[in-house]
Amino acid sequence: MAKEHSQISAWDLKGADGGLDLNNDQYRVATPWPKLYWLAGQEYYAVLKKSAYFNLKVLINRDQETVSDFYESHWSPSNEEYAKELDAKREILLANNRPVFADGWFLHKGYIELLSMAINRCQVESVLEVGAGRGKNLALLALKSPDLRFAGIELTERGVERSRELPEDLPQKFLTVAGYESATEEQKKALRDIDFQQGSALEMPFADKSFDLSYTCLVLEQIPHLYTQVLKEMRRVTRKHCVFIEPFAEANNISGMTYLRGVDYFRYKYKEFAQYGLEPVYFTTDMPQKVRFKTGLLIAQVVE
Repeated sequence: MAKEHSQISAWDLKGADGGLDLNNDQYRVATPWPKLYWLAGQEYYAVLKKSAYFNLKVLINRDQETVSDFYESHWSPSNEEYAKELDAKREILLANNRPVFADGWFLHKGYIELLSMAINRCQVESVLEVGAGRGKNLALLALKSPDLRFAGIELTERGVERSRELPEDLPQKFLTVAGYESATEEQKKALRDIDFQQGSALEMPFADKSFDLSYTCLVLEQIPHLYTQVLKEMRRVTRKHCVFIEPFAEANNISGMTYLRGVDYFRYKYKEFAQYGLEPVYFTTDMPQKVRFKTGLLIAQVVE
């Protein structure tokens, strides 16, 4: 765990439940070790080739219109089709710095467990997801904490449409990932009560201090040139804490930073967030990771 900030050591995200279990085999795909390391080697080689090329050229200029156009199409499949896509997906990831051949749910389950632990640690009653996509994260969190009030803002029309379909169109896999066989009436109500709104994270349609906690999960990643405006808006609408799962500079080595630059992803330091009224209190990279670049989880306290 990285502890570049003096207050970070005062926090314990894992708590009594033992924290994130990176050895959980539920979403791993059985693979002989020789094949696993061969696959990992292929992935590392591809990253090195791309990183060398990215040193010479930035391949993508990521703006809001480009991102919106991509995700309008990306969120087109139905919720059931999306769940099946993640079931069928196979990718090399890292867990405890060892290669893992996993299905498409492995990373998502890790992120949800981290977000759930952060929400519980911060002791909040209301939560906003900034860049809610097709509503997967909020649906899983609502299943885990049905007593909380959840809301999400999403730029794309299709994303909001898919999100609002979830209460009546929830794939069984979502329940399985959340740790349940079926939804209780309380959980069903929690899903129906999620407030999904279409809008921009640069100018959110919420009053000041509307939520105890707001978070992003690989959303700043997509808007590297506008992220400071998002931070200002999150601080405005949030009372207590902001949480981020993003590819921070502190999480990446030279290879990772070069890759992030080449695809024009967010790649900045979490310590800079303090100048926007978000004081870092916890940071960790102890989570499932992609090979190409790494992410970190930051909890920041809203300060006046």
